[in-house]
Amino acid sequence: MAIQLNEDEQWVLLTNSMVMRFATVNPHGLPHVVPIWYLADREEGAVFFTTPEDSRKVRDLEETPKASLTVDEGAYYFDLRAVVAKGDVTRVTDEELAARIEREWCQKYFDEDERPEFMDLLYE
Repeated sequence: MAIQLNEDEQWVLLTNSMVMRFATVNPHGLPHVVPIWYLADREEGAVFFTTPEDSRKVRDLEETPKASLTVDEGAYYFDLRAVVAKGDVTRVTDEELAARIEREWCQKYFDEDERPEFMDLLYE
């Protein structure tokens, strides 16, 4: 019997967790699953992430713009909780929204308003 989280519980788990498992479909039709940092935004009803342009994720999404994600917690069977979602993935093109997401993402992971220099180096 599955335990169903209500919508509030789902957003709390999405908002408070630090890592999601993100799955795309590779050119061979197989899942490509990676742990990544993300930002859950209930107001937008979306989960956002950033990744280098030449990443496997981006190449997969250019071919098949569908993905799934899992955010979970718990170590013991009866403590396990998860949010699993799937759907279409789109690139954020609104500059104002992208800037807000970036600031909130930086606050979540670095407690700063801007991306630390070492992160820029990782993306080069």
